[in-house]
Amino acid sequence: MTGLALVVIFGLYGAKLVQIQAIDADALAADALAERLVEYDSPAVRGDILDREGDVLATTATSVTVTADPSMVATFVDRDDPRRAGPRAAAALLAPLLNVDAATITTALSGEGRFAVVAKDVAPDVWREIDAMQIQGIFHTSDGERDYPAGRVGAGVIGFVGSDGGGLAGLELAHDAELTGVDGWTSYERSGENRNFREIPGGAADEQAPVHGDDITLTLDRDLQWQAEQAILRVVANSGAQNASVIAIDAVDGTVLAMANAPGFDPNDVDGTPAERLGNRAVNEVFEPGSTSKVITVAAAMEAGLVVPTTPFSVPDSIQRGGQTFNDSHSHAVLSLTLSGILAESSNTGTIMASDGLSAAQLHDWFGRFGYGRVSGVGLPGESAGLLPPAEQWSASQRYTVVFGQGISVTALQMASVFQTIANDGVRIPPRIVAGRTTADATWVPAATAPAEQVLSVDTAVKLQRMLESVVSEDGTGAAAAVEGYRVAGKTGTAERYDERCGGYCGYTASFVGFAPAGNPRIVVAVAIQDPVRGIYGGTTAAPVFADVMTAALAELRVPADAEPAELYPLTW
Repeated sequence: MTGLALVVIFGLYGAKLVQIQAIDADALAADALAERLVEYDSPAVRGDILDREGDVLATTATSVTVTADPSMVATFVDRDDPRRAGPRAAAALLAPLLNVDAATITTALSGEGRFAVVAKDVAPDVWREIDAMQIQGIFHTSDGERDYPAGRVGAGVIGFVGSDGGGLAGLELAHDAELTGVDGWTSYERSGENRNFREIPGGAADEQAPVHGDDITLTLDRDLQWQAEQAILRVVANSGAQNASVIAIDAVDGTVLAMANAPGFDPNDVDGTPAERLGNRAVNEVFEPGSTSKVITVAAAMEAGLVVPTTPFSVPDSIQRGGQTFNDSHSHAVLSLTLSGILAESSNTGTIMASDGLSAAQLHDWFGRFGYGRVSGVGLPGESAGLLPPAEQWSASQRYTVVFGQGISVTALQMASVFQTIANDGVRIPPRIVAGRTTADATWVPAATAPAEQVLSVDTAVKLQRMLESVVSEDGTGAAAAVEGYRVAGKTGTAERYDERCGGYCGYTASFVGFAPAGNPRIVVAVAIQDPVRGIYGGTTAAPVFADVMTAALAELRVPADAEPAELYPLTW
């Protein structure tokens, strides 16, 4: 080889050495460090869902699985006694804390692979003791199983999670991002090859602590929720109904105190539940409200200056309008009823007469003002807006059916919201069910609130409150809704029910919505029972459920009774 060739070769080697030492040194060092680093996830714990008093409705039962890298444990040396080393020494330290035989642990730590499970379902505080020992090659994973301590209570509202821990329904879905949190990680630098891996003392190490999910606090009252569910479970069983919903709302601030469905489900056993039971019918299911909607028609007529509570009407049992004959619920002679009497008797023909001065557009506007045809904003997944067709699409007969609650569809929550507006002196407070959330650093973040709407004049709302008391009097259709010691106002509803199974109207929706104390309204309760076969009328089937739930709500919130006796409008003239 010539001298020139040697010069060229050494020149190339020198250039490469310069590149490695001066140019690529940082990159090579970074690559080498990356090969030596081991990283483990530190999962975030999903936040809890709590009721208004802080009682837990959904939580994550966290436990630890202790794992090992046998190749690293093989070179473990007990720092307190260097004569003890390897899997036996590690097992001797672990056995008392894990309450597992040392020989069993030794077997797990002596495997040929890179991963072994040492113990499952270890309490977090036990793992902290193990971690403090710094046993080489011993690691952990956190296991979180979602648990619903109250079982069926509030299940339709709370929802449930999937196998991956993410929300699939209810508030678990709606607030999945806040509940989930952010996972963390831990890394360390190791040395050696094959079975001789070990953590490098003082080597590169880092960690990012997980940020646990926020806790969500609801406005629901767990005890009232349970009592509401028991009440509708009984009525479904006794009436043979398909299902039922009941809602209790604070009349002043719009917070939902209870929202129950029957039949319901246990979120701890979703796989064993028929799919049709897994929703929240109180906001998902729509139905024609029937006579509970008459309050909107009466309010519209009063606001237009067409009638007052004592306006007299001669009410027949049938009436011709829009090319169709409309009948009352039962045959009767002409009745001399006031507007208050029409509401108390729940007369279809009388309501039509009271609405005669209103156009279809005016009626549509008023139903919309009360929240029909739009979601309430409560923030629950799958909430329906109901059905309020544009007035120009109404047929000649529909103009008259809507005034007594047929030809439009609502949810139970929309129905409750109408009476909240009346009870709150005409101010509609959009319902809300989430009070706020507590972040991982214990910061309280209140939920956003929607603006209130003055739907009715105070004068009309107060008159309606007084008129609705007559419905629960001995002369009204809702006498069974009475609550001992309190004045109650409300409205019955019995509507023909559209059912896809028969392709038309078959069966009924029995309902009652009202509030108490009537003189100073505090709580609104709405009951909707779908297709009862034993007792189809709202006054006989839904009103007693209202009384049960309202009694419980008044007691739970310690609401005082009315100080003054009722002063009812005359029902006849």
